[in-house]
Amino acid sequence: MGLYLYTLLLNVITPHIVLLALCNPACQNGGTCVSPYRCQCPEGYYGLRCENETGSCTLEAGQNVTYWNMSHNTQMSETETATNGSKIHLRCPNTDYNYSDYYCHYITNGANESKDDIECVDCVFEEHGLKCELDIRSLPESSPSPSNCTAIDNGQITDHGKSFTCNPDYKPAFKNGTDAILYTRYSCTCYNTSGRLQCMGAEVECKPIGCKIPANVEQGMTIYDPKERRNILSANRYEIQHGQFLIFTCEPSDVFYFEPNRRMFECVKGSWAAKKRPHMDTWDFGNNGSFPECRKVKCLADYCKFGGHCIRDHECQCPEQTSGKQCQIPLCSPDCKNGGTCVSPDTCKCIDGFHGLRCENDIDECSNIDLNDCHRFSNCTNTPGSYTCKCIDGYVDLDDNRGRKCAASCTLEAGQNVTFWKASGDTQMSEGDTVAHGTRIRVKCPNTGFDYSDFYNNDESPANIECVNGVFTDHGLKCESDTMSTTESSPSPKKCTKIENGLITDRGKSFTCNADYKPSFKNGMDAILYARYSCTCNQKTGRLQCMGTEVECKPIGCTIPANVQQGMTLFDPKERRTISAANRYEIHHGQFLTFTCEPSDVFYFEPNRRMFECVKGSWFSKKRSNVSNGDSWDFGNNGSFPECRKVICPADYCKFGGHCHRDNECLCPAQTSGKQCETPLCSPECKNNGTCESPDTCHCLDGFYGVGCENDIDECRKSDQNDCHHFSNCTNTPGSYTCKCIEGYVDHGGNNGRKCAETCEALPTYGNCDAAYCRDKKKNHVCTQGQWTVTNLCLKGKRECSTNESLVNEDSTLSVSSQYYDPMFLNETEMFGADQGRLNSKEKGTSSDISFRAGIWASAFTDKNQHIQVKFTVPKTITGIETRGRPVTVNQEIPQWVEEYRLMYSKDCVTFNNYTHTDGSEMKFSANVDGNSLKHNPLPCPVVAQCVRVNPTRWNGYISMAFDINGCD
Repeated sequence: MGLYLYTLLLNVITPHIVLLALCNPACQNGGTCVSPYRCQCPEGYYGLRCENETGSCTLEAGQNVTYWNMSHNTQMSETETATNGSKIHLRCPNTDYNYSDYYCHYITNGANESKDDIECVDCVFEEHGLKCELDIRSLPESSPSPSNCTAIDNGQITDHGKSFTCNPDYKPAFKNGTDAILYTRYSCTCYNTSGRLQCMGAEVECKPIGCKIPANVEQGMTIYDPKERRNILSANRYEIQHGQFLIFTCEPSDVFYFEPNRRMFECVKGSWAAKKRPHMDTWDFGNNGSFPECRKVKCLADYCKFGGHCIRDHECQCPEQTSGKQCQIPLCSPDCKNGGTCVSPDTCKCIDGFHGLRCENDIDECSNIDLNDCHRFSNCTNTPGSYTCKCIDGYVDLDDNRGRKCAASCTLEAGQNVTFWKASGDTQMSEGDTVAHGTRIRVKCPNTGFDYSDFYNNDESPANIECVNGVFTDHGLKCESDTMSTTESSPSPKKCTKIENGLITDRGKSFTCNADYKPSFKNGMDAILYARYSCTCNQKTGRLQCMGTEVECKPIGCTIPANVQQGMTLFDPKERRTISAANRYEIHHGQFLTFTCEPSDVFYFEPNRRMFECVKGSWFSKKRSNVSNGDSWDFGNNGSFPECRKVICPADYCKFGGHCHRDNECLCPAQTSGKQCETPLCSPECKNNGTCESPDTCHCLDGFYGVGCENDIDECRKSDQNDCHHFSNCTNTPGSYTCKCIEGYVDHGGNNGRKCAETCEALPTYGNCDAAYCRDKKKNHVCTQGQWTVTNLCLKGKRECSTNESLVNEDSTLSVSSQYYDPMFLNETEMFGADQGRLNSKEKGTSSDISFRAGIWASAFTDKNQHIQVKFTVPKTITGIETRGRPVTVNQEIPQWVEEYRLMYSKDCVTFNNYTHTDGSEMKFSANVDGNSLKHNPLPCPVVAQCVRVNPTRWNGYISMAFDINGCD
């Protein structure tokens, strides 16, 4: 009543002002706002905002009224149904008197309806004002007693039923949507039929209070309303209803993440409560109902493993190749092979015998003596994950046939003037027979049965010899003097007169060696045991024997210092082992070692896998035979034991990242060759005359691109890659392109389509141009020296297309001023992007998934500065434009569309013109009226343009649209 009087008063005071009914939110599904907060719905919809599809109401029995169908003036029966939005006429029974003539027609919420007309709204009939029991006759005994209003949920009725108050955390509300601020005390009455309180003519209730959003939301915090599907900014704050929830997100810094991080908070009677997740229902933000504020996430020290980041309280964002709540489980893809264990992301720890990224390779222990313990006189055989050893022919295994310890066999020499007998049996052996290491042989003088083992002490007598590492121990028998005189056939005794590389002294009882030589026993006895005056001459052989063993003078060997320089490795290829401080030994003359100095983080050092030969106590570098023109390298140690020094290479000697790893030698990276890595290699080779200018990098000729210059550049796809005039056609050719002026344009100056211009001959005549839509404001149609004046709009001519084609065919030709970003996926650029603005785009997926595509372009801002643009490869004739909005879908509850737009076009995509009326005023095009239908707008005067923009100037709900341009080449 108060609103009606207020409206009536305004009409009296300002009779020339027309009051327009406002509905906020707006009516949906084609509804019309007929009064403040009230929508008139079309057939098939109902609800406060026409948001629901049609239901039905049932006519109650026992109401002491009759019901009449208003469209047919036929009486209806009790319990019949009527669809939502249907109006029913009421009359009192037993009389034809129509109370609609008695009551005022203009007292119900400003609508032109009497109280005896009721409407089905939300499947419930409105209340009616007929009081037939008072106006006609007494109530019949069967009529029900009127109900009293005694209570209201979550509040109290006061002032004898004329007012009401709500409990704490609740607030007054009108069920019809009227703003509660209009409620005044003493404005209520009890509706007897329903027993529900009405105030100011509308039913009321007590609703839980909502939540407020502060005016200054903390910087870095984003608030998203999933119901309205939009961000809440300082410019569009609104009250959040009880039971509604928002998503709060605090942007991370360069160092920390912050909570709340995509957390839902529910409004519960004015307080903000964290919305629990089914799989994690113990988390609490600790805001105690207050508006959330950003704080650092909480995680224990070293909570997230393998580089994971704490992005929420006790929640980790795990890097690739990890899993688990704390990223504690490393993953290796593919899996580790051969018993290997994944110890960190994509890193396997292999068991002994295997190597490789996934332990997929077997280690060949036999290829490197440092990897096996086979004896030097055994053969190493590789097996999966291990190896076996077997002594070579001529050697016996002393280690249970494992080949770790092999000893040589011995051969019985001829000409010893003794006989050999097996110690284990009394059988004679022949000269030249072989026996294994450790075998004992009994020695007897020939031509006699006397066994000198009886003369000496059992098996320890010199008449017993033993095979030790390929050499027999000496025996003490002198059969030539102990048995008989020398026969006539015996040779004459020989004299010992000289020894190689030395001198016999002390009348044959001693000897000395020349410089760089040293005494040596041929049976391997240690030369330190030699004593002066211990020698005799073996007259049979003429060779000197000392201490019963033949001697010689051998070149002195080389010694290895006790403290080898740190970082130097010595390898003995003969013994197939590395020499360490614990196993140093003398290196013999003629023997060589491999010296290697480990590189540092900056330099390589010499010697680097160099061989040095021991030559009479001095160390000399061993020349390489596989070096062209001979190996002239010399370490410069002058025979002394080598020590590590930096390699020597001239400045910038090694190219393309090569490293100087030996004197004047480069270690070249992959895809380079040459002594100095100076030749880059490209694999596959460069195509189309491209040049390999650095490793795996081709320099392509103009017109080609690609890793190997294998692709031809289509210069015609982008205008910045060709200089064709915008009124010429560009044709791609291998490595280049050609230009040709389009029909109606000529080539000026022989520029091959680089400069095209219209001529008077190419344009319609003055008579053909003399149509209203072709004239300029001044109607100035002058052709001077083959060119029209600049003020003449007929420069465009009367463009026509025999067939109107769809010109927006490629996503890459589209661009937009801005695009909407879903706050749940702020880094996803394709949900509402330019490519979604094509007319045939379809919605794909669900909005909660990152792969969702809206099938519509939506701008980031709702102002008149937004546009969507298409850029053609060549100018086109534009004849029309077609648009559509965003319909209701499973992901979109409320439709959106553009109601009006302006069209802008450009020949060079730099300077844009607004499409105008013939009088020069700006033309605005009426667009869509809903989110489903298509709207086609033909251009009265077609234009030629390379870029076309659609600039929305009025919209419903939000700037959301898809479009297509019609025309031809």
